[in-house]
Formats: sequence, structure tokens, C-alpha cells
Amino acid sequence: MDISKRLLDFLDNQKTLPFLFVGSGISKRYLGLGSWEDLLIRFSDKLPHSYSYYRGKSNDNLPELASLMASDFYDVWFTEDSYKKSRQIYEEIVKNDSTPLKIEISNYINDAEIIEDLPEELIEEIELFQQSNVDGIITTNWDTFLEENFSDFERYIGQEEILFNNHQSVAEIFKIHGCSTQPNSLVLTDQDYNKYEEKNAYLASKLLTIFVDHPIIFLGYSLNDPNIQNILSKVFNCLDEEKIRTISERLIFVEWDEHNEGDYYEITPHNIASHRVSLRTIRTDDFRNIYEPLSKIERRYPAKVLRNLKEKIYDLVLTNDPKNKISVVDIENVEDYDEVEVVMGLGIKSQLSDIGYKSIQVNDIIDDIIYNQNNWDSNSIINDTLPQLSGSRSYVPVFKYLNDAGFIDEDGNIQFDDLPSKVRKYAEIDQDYFSSIDHWRKKKDYFNDEFDSVKELIREETFEHCLYIIPLLDIDKINLSMLHTFLDENSELIESTNDFHKTYFIALVHYYDYLKYYVNA
Repeated sequence: MDISKRLLDFLDNQKTLPFLFVGSGISKRYLGLGSWEDLLIRFSDKLPHSYSYYRGKSNDNLPELASLMASDFYDVWFTEDSYKKSRQIYEEIVKNDSTPLKIEISNYINDAEIIEDLPEELIEEIELFQQSNVDGIITTNWDTFLEENFSDFERYIGQEEILFNNHQSVAEIFKIHGCSTQPNSLVLTDQDYNKYEEKNAYLASKLLTIFVDHPIIFLGYSLNDPNIQNILSKVFNCLDEEKIRTISERLIFVEWDEHNEGDYYEITPHNIASHRVSLRTIRTDDFRNIYEPLSKIERRYPAKVLRNLKEKIYDLVLTNDPKNKISVVDIENVEDYDEVEVVMGLGIKSQLSDIGYKSIQVNDIIDDIIYNQNNWDSNSIINDTLPQLSGSRSYVPVFKYLNDAGFIDEDGNIQFDDLPSKVRKYAEIDQDYFSSIDHWRKKKDYFNDEFDSVKELIREETFEHCLYIIPLLDIDKINLSMLHTFLDENSELIESTNDFHKTYFIALVHYYDYLKYYVNA
């Protein structure tokens, strides 16, 4: 029996979908990023001493080594001309002497793309990885590969966000060591690790609920990785021996077959925190053997929908305030009622049809485009909601609803004759419609020569400039996942009192809606 079949059989017998625990081996495999130590070595040539000097000075303790390097790098970053542009962009976020090194490590990581000329089998791996049916991902990686490939998942960066948010353990990514999009969040130095350890017991309690309820698949780690040993120790120390055995039976470690020894799937004994446990170990040089079974596991509902349902019910119970917490969905148009396994109705149907959709405002539409979580009836949005929005508004996203309601045919033609007049106005546009500031539009050719991608633009320009410039880039330079991440991270502007920024943020959401549901539909 091959390892794919054995893994699928194991997962099919579990009551819940797995969580992935993803390490640096995955970033190295697809992005060419090295280990934490590789990153430190890369930046040591900017410093007054060699890497060997810092290694000896720290007694080969990597967090302490990073602290020594960061201290010396601080003066380099603030004085050398090569970092002048970086200082102009990031100087305001410097909190201590480790921030400049974190900034430049983050910039280096953010520049990483899928390896050029990646072998076909690795491209197939990534495509299968994107189709994996998992409930969530935990990672110590700093790069954005995971959120770019699971764009519907909610991301939590660092212990603070994980500990103090009401996460649902469905469609979520927990970046427990920080993220390159927030340089100060990186767990890099010994001071960072000391703070991390202070809260690690609380983090372990959060992770414990995931370990208890889900099988866990470790990708890109060695079983001897100190981070994994530390986390498992914290989790195991909360349990009695029987519970430890139960959890360990659901842990799967995937190791890269570096020496071509052949595929391997066995249950092997290991010592973790003085506990003798049996773990499933898979060794392979072809990760399609792992991702294909994950793509075949059956899920009754999309992870994003399930997460949203859990979140709304949780919020209602927690706050006892039904405002904006209850959604009522008609099921009259369902063709196969056998597919409807759970129906929960709260409210009065007639009130929804007469009042509910007419009460939706443009901010609600913007929120729905970004998070895609309201499960509204698109025909009702088109006929009841969009026509009543203020006629003075220039930017109102409509293409998500037109696409869903069948007003856009297979050839990309919009059936304008059947649309309300105001909705036609919002839909009769092209890319030039979003380039409304003449001063910026005249520089369109310059921006396309200057920036190869929207990712590069977001990294190098200010937030305000990105609002104006993104619509000027050639469409083939706009990665929708990256644009979605930008909108998600700045979604607080929906409620902004700065009308100028708010207008152009809404325009950018409209542009995202235009690209995703019309141009690339």
C-alpha cells in the first residue's frame, strides 16, 4: 500500500479535518528561503565582525547571536546610504535596537517569490497544496507563502493576536513567531524568545484545544526541532498519560527524503519531554504523496463559511446583542434538499425581503467583498440593495453579485438590459475608470517601468501612494492574493473619518471586485 493511500485511510477515519504545522522546510522548498541561521549568515557581511565571531561570542546560541548582530546592525542601518530609502519608509516603527535587522530580514523575505523555473513536479505540489482540505495552519515561518495559497483563511500574527482574539480554529493561520509584514512581530533575538517563553504556557493552552480535536501534520520540520520539542512538551505537560497517547496517535511528521532512501510510512517510538510516545512518521521526496490525500478528504462546507458561522454564533452568545450578528438565508432555490443538512432560522422571512436588503449600506458591501462571508442572495443585492445606495457615490462593487446571479455569461458579456439603471452605471466601466486623479494617471508608464508587480509596489511605496498607483499597473502585474491581503490589512479604513483615504480605499476594493469577478472570472 503506497503512503498516499495509507495517509488517506488514516485521515478518513478521523472525526475532524487536520491542522498543518508548517516549518522552514516548506519555505526553502518553494521559495528558496533558508533557515533562520541562513538568514543571519546572509546579513553578517554587513557587520563589523564575521559570523564566526558572533557565533563564538554567543556560545553558538542563535537567539543570543541574533541579539549581538542586531545591536551592531543598528548603527549600520542608521548611517549607511544603502539603507537610506528603507529608513525613510520604516524609521517610525523602530522600537529598539533589534528593529532595523528585523526590517531588513523582512524586506528580504518579502522579496521572495516562487523559485524561478521551479520543476514541474514542485509546481504540481503547490497546486495540490492549495486544494488541501484542512481546518487551519500553525507555523513558525515568517514569509507569506501560506496566506497567499490559503487566501480565504484568517491570519493571526504573534502571540498577542492569537491569545486575545476569538478565533474559531477553522480557516485560520496562526503565525506564532511573527510575520515579515510586521517586522517588529518577528521572534528573533534572545529578548524576543524570553518574552515568547513568558506567554508560552498561555499559547500552549490555546494550541492544546487544537491538538485535542484534530490530527496534526508537521511539514518542513525535523522532529528534533527545538521549537517543536518545546511546544509538544508544553502540551504534553498539561495531560495525563492516557491523553498523551491519544494525541500522539494523531501526530504525523513528514520528513523530506533527502538521500533518496525511498518512501516510508511507519509508527515509531520517540522521547518527548520525558514521555515515550509513538508517532506516525512519513518520509518522501514527493510531497504530492501528502497533498493529494489532503485534497481528497471530504468537507461538507467550505472552511471559510464554517468559520463565519461559528464566529457569528459565538459573537451572539458572547455579547447577547443580535445587531449585525444574525443572517437569515432563504433556501427556496435549493435544487437538492438532501444537501441541506442543517438549517437554522432566526427572524422573520418577510422582514428580510422587505427591509433587510434595503438596509445594507456601502460599508457592508465593501466588507462583504473583502471577507466574502455574508452569504447574501445576489439577486436581492442587485435589485433591492444597490439601487438604493446614494447616487453620488462613484465606487460601488457590483461584479461579485452580477457574477453570482448569472448576469455575466461565459464569454464575459454583461446582460445590461436586465439590470436596474444605477447598477448598470456601476458596471459599465473599464480599468481607466479607477484612475481618476489626472496627476497620477499621467505617470502610468513611469509606474509600470518602475514596478514589476503589485507586491513590489506595496513594499516600496507608502500606503497612500499604493491607493492611487495600484489601478495604474498593468493587470498582469496585479496578484489578486497580494491585493486582497493589502485590503484585508487596511480594512479599518471602511470606518475611517478621513474621507479622502476612505474614498480611494473603497475605489480599490471596487477595482479588486472588477478584476476578481469580471476580468479574471
